[in-house]
Amino acid sequence: MLDELPDASRGDVHVNLAVAYKGLGSLAEAWYHLDAAVQITATVDPAVEAERAAVEQALVKTQGNRI
Repeated sequence: MLDELPDASRGDVHVNLAVAYKGLGSLAEAWYHLDAAVQITATVDPAVEAERAAVEQALVKTQGNRI
């Protein structure tokens, strides 16, 4: 279903999913959706990039080399 949306809309959906997953404490899933948003969105959103980096740092702290 998500792949049926245009790239711009899909990016927004990925960001919203990332926010929901982060709120649930599921950092790996949050990072996945932030990364997907960055990959499919034509313009770079500094806020999304910063959030992806912050989630990645949190994952490194909790997961170490397992990510």
